Amino acid sequence: MNGSINNAELQRDEIIEELKRCESRQSVEDLFNSNAVDDIGERIELLNEAMGRPEIFYASGEPDEQTKYQRDVSVLLEKQPWKINDLYERAGL
Repeated sequence: MNGSINNAELQRDEIIEELKRCESRQSVEDLFNSNAVDDIGERIELLNEAMGRPEIFYASGEPDEQTKYQRDVSVLLEKQPWKINDLYERAGL
C-alpha cells in the first residue's frame, strides 16, 4: 500500500476524531484551517462522517453548500443523537 495514501487516510480519521471533540464553531474552523481543509464539500463530508452520517430531510428544497455547512456545524456542536450512536459503535453494539 502506498504510504502517502495511508497517511492521508490516517489524517482524515484524526480530523474526524478531533471534530467529535470540538465544542465551538471557532474550534471547528480552526481544525479545518490548520489541516488545510478549504473545500466546503469536503468539510461537509467530514462533519457528516464525524456524526455517523445522519439522515437529514429538507422541507423547502435542497439548501446551498454554505447553508448545509452551517447546519452541520450546529448539529455537530449539539452532540445529541449522533453522540450516543458513536458510543454504541465504539462499544460494538
